[in-house]
Amino acid sequence: MFHPLLAQQLQNHGVGKENITGDLAVFLESVSASYEQYDSAVKTLQADVDDCKYQLNTLHQQLL
Repeated sequence: MFHPLLAQQLQNHGVGKENITGDLAVFLESVSASYEQYDSAVKTLQADVDDCKYQLNTLHQQLL
């Protein structure tokens, strides 16, 4: 039915065999939400890095 490692992960998250379809949907929604939070955090960090690069470049130009 499921790969053994996936089945174990599902069990670790409280997914039981009696309602595997519904539980799997909830589990996948949770994974999706976690990924969206991660993706948003990465984009925020990238924007911060880009801002720092811009500020450093501006400072460098002023010092020249």
